[in-house]
Amino acid sequence: MADRYYRLITLVVDVCTPVLGELFLFYAKADTSTPFIDIQQYMSAKKQFVRRLRGLPKHIYEKIYNSGPIDESKWDITAITRLLLGIFSLPTHVKASVEQIRTDRNNLQHINQLQSLTEQEFENTWRSIEQSISQLVSNLSPVFQKQTTENINKARTGNFPNMFNTFTTWCLGMGGNLQEIKENTKVTRQIVEEVTEEYVDSQGRAKKRVKTVDNRLRRMKERFELTMSGELLDDFEPPECITQVREYLQQKRHVIVTGTAGRSYLQVALSAIKEVINPTLNVSGEVAYIYDWDSIETSEFKLILCQNPFGDEVFEKKKAFVMREGLTRTLKSANDGELTLAIVTRKDVLRQAQKFFGMDDHVLQNIVEPYTKTTEDNPEIINHRSGMNDSILSQSTTNSAIQEMSSCYLQQIDELPLNESVFKKAKSTLKKERVVVLVGRNGPAIRSCIKLLAEQFAPNNCLVMSNPDDIKHLDAETAMAVFLHITGQYAFDISKSRRWFEYFDFIYARVKSNKLRVVLAFQPSALTRCITKINAHELLRHTVEINYKDIDESRVKKEATAADELPPPEKDIMLLNLQTQTITSSLSCQDYIRATRVSDTRAAVIGDNGHTIKFISVSATDQMSWDG
Repeated sequence: MADRYYRLITLVVDVCTPVLGELFLFYAKADTSTPFIDIQQYMSAKKQFVRRLRGLPKHIYEKIYNSGPIDESKWDITAITRLLLGIFSLPTHVKASVEQIRTDRNNLQHINQLQSLTEQEFENTWRSIEQSISQLVSNLSPVFQKQTTENINKARTGNFPNMFNTFTTWCLGMGGNLQEIKENTKVTRQIVEEVTEEYVDSQGRAKKRVKTVDNRLRRMKERFELTMSGELLDDFEPPECITQVREYLQQKRHVIVTGTAGRSYLQVALSAIKEVINPTLNVSGEVAYIYDWDSIETSEFKLILCQNPFGDEVFEKKKAFVMREGLTRTLKSANDGELTLAIVTRKDVLRQAQKFFGMDDHVLQNIVEPYTKTTEDNPEIINHRSGMNDSILSQSTTNSAIQEMSSCYLQQIDELPLNESVFKKAKSTLKKERVVVLVGRNGPAIRSCIKLLAEQFAPNNCLVMSNPDDIKHLDAETAMAVFLHITGQYAFDISKSRRWFEYFDFIYARVKSNKLRVVLAFQPSALTRCITKINAHELLRHTVEINYKDIDESRVKKEATAADELPPPEKDIMLLNLQTQTITSSLSCQDYIRATRVSDTRAAVIGDNGHTIKFISVSATDQMSWDG
């Protein structure tokens, strides 16, 4: 066994090393990027390049560039293979042979000498190394090839005359590998230190953890500190009921602090938290988003603050449902004594949550309302500071802005002469059902109908909305609401449609309570897709179709005068049929910019000023003539 093992060592050290060294000189002399004079000059020119080689161990670099002149005779297989594979773009077969020699050398280093090396293992390893050597020397001089063949035969059958030096070199190479392992361990330790951080857990113990990429824990803590510093003044004097809040925090580890708009119930909650839990310990966090619940660790927090989990100003069913799941998980940890949960929410939103989830829901318990009555002993504290309640103070301003924009929008709509029967149907539907859905592709006619309905039912109190987020501004004073672009203004938007539908239950409740009239506008295909893909909601039951033919032509003809006669044709225009397919017809006119077919034989032309409508007769051969 020892004889076979030593022969393989001799083949690697005494044969492979000089072959790889000669191969390095061969490719160095052929390197066009760096002129080759001698090995000293060449390696000096490549020094910075070699320094940047990926994964080059420090001890290998020092072996190549020692303190004195470069001595390539001291390079071992590790150093030479690193240089060959790192500096040169070797042919595929050459690269494979170099890598195979390195692999066989590594496998040989892992053989335990005390165990037997079988004859088959010896033959397989010897054959693999010999084939790699033969492949490499085929590029070198015939003299070197002959010398290499002799060295291989000596290693196979010789009496090991140079065994001591060979084995010493082999052991030093293994020592180099140990040095590489030592360096890799040092680098690994540095990396671990960089990606970990010290922290103090909820028990006050110093620990280490891997830094998180998304920094959610840090942001939750920063959010809590910002709320605490921004909302709670040093001179704030809480009411006596703060005792109840403290008791819930200490004994139940769960409290809901609630109140009406403008009252400082948030400040009461923060004041109680400050007394019960020391925020300076950096163990309190505030949840603001749904995904924050997944980042809560009981080792990180003693208290979780959650503001408005069921909606900011109105009850939001989708948000409330998901947030309640997170609250339930956190409440379980609170019941286990691992942390404390404080919820702050508006009273009207809380009532809606109780109706939706049930009065006995375990999350909706331990409720404290600090300012239930205003008396001399228990004054109402109105919050005029920036923060959550600041949106309440600005709500009237926002409503005024929307009211003004709605008024301007309705005023600029041009009134088209709708057929009396269509408008009468829309009007009677809105009066009886308090909701009407206007369906059609004729946008100007639908907008004209909306304007007329607003003048009839809410001349000074109608809000026009095209964004579902504006629903929150539907206050008790609003008499009529118009919802436009529910499915998107320019293309069908299923996401926006679903957001609108989330509010439909709330809107329909106000309609059924006789507190609001609603007008919705849809294109036929968009309405069908909404009903199919989302829901056939009750709000969409009462529809009125408005088509192109529903423009009252007789009223247009009656209003036409001689001054409205069309000028001579000079300019080609295109006509669109009801399916918006272009027809190849030509009609010349001046000062008329839009032409739309309203039936199989008639088309309406709108003047450049936007106020004049003329009609055209279209023959079976697409010949057109003015008609009124």
